[in-house]
Amino acid sequence: MQTYLLFEIANSCAGSSKLIEKLIDSLPQEDNFGINPHTHFRYSSKSQKLKQVKVSVGVKFQVYKYNEIALSDYEWYPVYKQTFINAQNWKKIFAHAKSKGFDIWIDVFDLYSVEVIKDNLPLVTGIKLQSSVLNNLKVLTALSEVIKNGKITVMLNVAGRDLSNIKELLKDIRSNYFDNKIILQAGFQGYPTDKEDLTVSKVRILKSEFPSTIISYADHVDGSSPLAFDIPVFAVLAGAEHIEKHVCLDRKNTKYDFQSAIEPYECDLLIYKLNEAEKILGTKFIPDKEANYLKTTIEKPIASVHLRAGDIINFKNFDFRRTGQEGLTVAEIKEYMEKRYVLKNDIKPGKPITKNDLKKARVGVIIACRMKSTRLKHKAILPIQGLASIERCILNAKKIKSADEIILATSTLEEDQILKKYALKHRIRFFAGDPEDVILRYLGVAEKYNLDVTIRVTGDCPIVSYEMAKFLLKRHFEKGNDYTGPKEYCTGQNSEIYSVNTLKRIIKYLGDARHSEYMTWYMLTNKDIFQVDMAELPKEWIRAYRLTLDVQEDLDMFNALFEKLGKKEVSIKNVFGVIDKNPWIHELNDAMVLKYKSDKKLIDMLNKETRINPPKIKK
Repeated sequence: MQTYLLFEIANSCAGSSKLIEKLIDSLPQEDNFGINPHTHFRYSSKSQKLKQVKVSVGVKFQVYKYNEIALSDYEWYPVYKQTFINAQNWKKIFAHAKSKGFDIWIDVFDLYSVEVIKDNLPLVTGIKLQSSVLNNLKVLTALSEVIKNGKITVMLNVAGRDLSNIKELLKDIRSNYFDNKIILQAGFQGYPTDKEDLTVSKVRILKSEFPSTIISYADHVDGSSPLAFDIPVFAVLAGAEHIEKHVCLDRKNTKYDFQSAIEPYECDLLIYKLNEAEKILGTKFIPDKEANYLKTTIEKPIASVHLRAGDIINFKNFDFRRTGQEGLTVAEIKEYMEKRYVLKNDIKPGKPITKNDLKKARVGVIIACRMKSTRLKHKAILPIQGLASIERCILNAKKIKSADEIILATSTLEEDQILKKYALKHRIRFFAGDPEDVILRYLGVAEKYNLDVTIRVTGDCPIVSYEMAKFLLKRHFEKGNDYTGPKEYCTGQNSEIYSVNTLKRIIKYLGDARHSEYMTWYMLTNKDIFQVDMAELPKEWIRAYRLTLDVQEDLDMFNALFEKLGKKEVSIKNVFGVIDKNPWIHELNDAMVLKYKSDKKLIDMLNKETRINPPKIKK
């Protein structure tokens, strides 16, 4: 931002061309700004100067003809007549100001003003229209013919006008009069303006309402008050980029427009303060020193327990301290968590995490499937509208794009080897492991394919939801969970997220996991040991339908569902859309109950056998 300072001469020179030129000569010029030795502003060093000043300057003249600006009955008519300057003298004044390096601005009041502008057009930088002139249609029309499509800036003072009127005014002027650059100006002349009427806050309001427009502030506070040098600064800090300030040769010996004026020797102080305001505002939202302050004082996460390679970051395992050690901040670590990073190295207590301690996690979808099934023989390869049940499961699992690997994991028994052809057909991995211990089987897969996180899918879910898997995986990393699963869900669409280190800890604590066909139980019964997150799914993803394959009624339901689905994508929305419109489909199998939800004996056994004792075990 660069503040523009416009010196307003007004009528302080009482119509004298010589006095105007003398005042111009006494004003500080942009190429020699410095602290005048006669100023009352004190410095610790007499040689101190403003070496680099960002303030640019112009001079504004009030151009009018007494009988065009007012009628003879107006109280200021005699003053207008006395201070009138003819066109020839204006030309000399403008040329003199230009020779001193000042921009020329003209206050337009009447048709005489327009004629003077027309005669001096190459010298003019900008014009100002007082709020009281904005309804002078003749002036607007004549002025538009002179400066329309030109380089001259148009400043509109909007004193006394509300926002709706300002918006209407801008629309009208831009549509019917000027294509020029427009500045809006707050502030009015009160001879001088009382403090309560300065309303510097209007600058902020105008900037908010018209963000692409430069806002000016015309300061008319008492020129003998210290506020004469502070109000412009306040306006700049409020958002003004343009300041108008009255000047005169000598307040005591000036007859007109002296009340709000400062004297030439005081202008350096005003420029100094505006320059300092620029520094106060700053050029950056976060200065370098401020950024360094935060960097050197911020409390960093420090491991409070021993963390192992492969662990997902969970802030519950950290203390927060200021430290001279290199380490990532909370914000930086969260970014890595969102990008699915895990620890690459072990971290000892008292140590921070560095970028080199992290790696991108390898995520695998593991589809657990066996051929044994007592209620529906060989259910994994039974056809559902032309495709084996396990194939439909694989096809949906392949839509989980965030996974690095998809593995069909079965047992080493001969009867299960038939599943390999389905894995090869759909170009996914095949793994044969422990026949009974599903967790050991999962760990075998994880070791072979170097996985850090697994998405658990069971082979009896032909329409497992890739959308739900994506949702849960994102939450798993953001929360730093050991396990993430859905709290409520439609049976058969759900998946679960396990950190591989979590599965390793189960085997370490228990030796084996004989009941890991019901893998979720090892999480739910040990919430005091593991970070278990039962996530709330979007309501539109939840129904009471049974979409798993275990009995003939389930197979009948799936065949009916896929017949209605046709070529539609197997998404939550499409599946629910079909069943909602055809309730008879879910009625085919809704009488079936899930054993692990209804068999109390089984539930009691699982609660007992999957419990890790003692309950408090260090990670």
